Amino acid sequence: MTKKKCCKKLSPEDAAARTRSAAHARRAKLGIVPDLAPVVARDVHGIRLISKPEMLDRIGLSFPTVWKLMTEGKFPRSVVVGAKTAWVESEIEAWIAALPRRRLKGDDELQQITAAAR
Repeated sequence: MTKKKCCKKLSPEDAAARTRSAAHARRAKLGIVPDLAPVVARDVHGIRLISKPEMLDRIGLSFPTVWKLMTEGKFPRSVVVGAKTAWVESEIEAWIAALPRRRLKGDDELQQITAAAR
């Protein structure tokens, strides 16, 4: 038979921390506490928060560029959710919708023709 190793006693703080984390895991399994996976949450008012990777994927810019735009006031600022940051989805969608459209060849001619027809 193998001899059992004696477990060292936990300090009261360590024991409390272990109990809290075990209780959190049980509540997460029951759906009482949201899982700490990517930040995607809906508020009571229907506001959806998106994580940094999702935001960067949607807009196609690097984070240093986003940071520069945020400091200049040209991009929606992030919100703090616990220890994470997130962005309000509707603000990101509004920013994308407000981007200027690319001009194409012949746009000036088309505008002149439609203006003359009026």
